[in-house]
Amino acid sequence: MRVRIQVERAEDGYVFRLTESQHHLLVNSLAALSESIGSPEELDLLLGPAGRGLEEVLSRAQHAETGSRRVVRATVGQAHAFHALLSVIPSLFGGEQTFHSRIGAYRENALAMAGGMLTAVRELPH
Repeated sequence: MRVRIQVERAEDGYVFRLTESQHHLLVNSLAALSESIGSPEELDLLLGPAGRGLEEVLSRAQHAETGSRRVVRATVGQAHAFHALLSVIPSLFGGEQTFHSRIGAYRENALAMAGGMLTAVRELPH
């Protein structure tokens, strides 16, 4: 899985250009988290208030005009929620095999993608 994430600034946040595997990691992580928590308040605690809209953000992802990437537009709050999702999801499952069967990736992939997201935003021109 690629760790590097392509990102551009947008008027209201960011435009992420994700590989298919990165997009699937976010979709599967969000689904697993939603199945694992018991209330909207828990989701708010883990991902912040913008976390409630992530499913819609991911469902609106479009294929890039060129290449095979998925274009995901996110506000700053939604980008924070995606980063929080990738950072917290590895701690919610007991064993690596359980994590991999639920998410379709390894824990280190989620953590590396969170780090890649931070690096990509850090490297944006000011």
